[in-house]
Amino acid sequence: MRIWIINHYASPAPRAAGARHAMLSRHLHAQGHDVRVLASSGSHTGGRQLERPDASAFSDENVGGVYWRFVRTTGYRNAAERFFNMRSFRRNVCRLVDDLPSPDVIIGSCVHPYAVDAAIRLSHRFGVPFVYEIRDIWPESLVDVGALTKWHPIYWEFRRLELRAFRHAAGVIVLFPGMGKYLRQHGIAEERSCYIPNGIDGNFAPILPLVDNGKFRLSYFGAHGPVNGLMTMVEAAAHLAHSPSGTGIRLRFVGDGTEKPVLQRRVQELGLTNVEFLEPVPKCELPRFVADTAAFVYCQRRMPVIEKYGFSPNKLSEYMSYHRPIVFSCRSYNNPVEEAQAGFSVEPEDPRALAEAMLRLRDLSPAKRWTMGANARRYALEHHDLGKLSLRLGEFLVRIAEQGQTHGDRRHAA
Repeated sequence: MRIWIINHYASPAPRAAGARHAMLSRHLHAQGHDVRVLASSGSHTGGRQLERPDASAFSDENVGGVYWRFVRTTGYRNAAERFFNMRSFRRNVCRLVDDLPSPDVIIGSCVHPYAVDAAIRLSHRFGVPFVYEIRDIWPESLVDVGALTKWHPIYWEFRRLELRAFRHAAGVIVLFPGMGKYLRQHGIAEERSCYIPNGIDGNFAPILPLVDNGKFRLSYFGAHGPVNGLMTMVEAAAHLAHSPSGTGIRLRFVGDGTEKPVLQRRVQELGLTNVEFLEPVPKCELPRFVADTAAFVYCQRRMPVIEKYGFSPNKLSEYMSYHRPIVFSCRSYNNPVEEAQAGFSVEPEDPRALAEAMLRLRDLSPAKRWTMGANARRYALEHHDLGKLSLRLGEFLVRIAEQGQTHGDRRHAA
């Protein structure tokens, strides 16, 4: 069948970010489905236009049999401009698809709610089921990080769009293991939901032996944003720098985001020489940085929404697939590192505890760390292989398409 996926921030592999739908769509195509992904032609950090052969309203690419349409959106430099960037994505997606073959089902993926609303509008236009994918719980998570208050008009706008999405959803895709209660609160029965966490492509997850260069390097790959809690990691580096036992430990940050300049300034203020920052790289190039990485660090700010419902970060499943132990600085409904016995867990936003966990990991024998890495990889391949998960997703979408219009749509029509 024909499947449309609407995700503002999706990106074809092997680009650095937004690869979830690139991998899932490739596997769905292999199952015989015709998949089209509608995304923005702008980057997800700043909205600048990516280099594309066509500078018109949209451009198309065929990536391994999956058709991508990139619609132009406005750029942004601040939160207000980003709000209009999101709205421009909804407007342009709805304007620029009439030349495409009609879909059988449309997935609207949040973040953000305007992408989801575009999927709802198009599902009505084409008379096909709409499937709501919740990759982040907006607006609740925005309140958690202090980006909005519950008295802000945009909060209520996003809340209205969220309720509209639940009302019209024929099915819901969730990424977090604790979402059952949240779905029931919004009238979604278990049989109308499908759990598809973020993950890896198990066919392309190499085991890389550790290159011993005399340093114990811990790496962070991913976004440098407000929710990532990376200042905790910088402050932990300061604890290590001032401790005789911290000699030889190095911290590496690979990626970009709004907090990166802040982190770099703090490193300069503290005079740290045990921290390095590198620019983001495509996923296909990450293994060369893994080779001399002894362990990974996963940091996350304390967020009630994660404690209630769990989380499924791309980067954590990727870390685990690389056969390396992990220091996990997060409080969540689920703790994959603890479940897999793949490293050490500490409370978030506690630099001293994070530094001590790094020292504990460094002081383990290489054989013990290798066992932790093996546990991590085994867990990732068992629970987060998108090849396996795509089979579950394909079956779910076929069932939704066969059932036709949702209860919410019938009620709306009535």
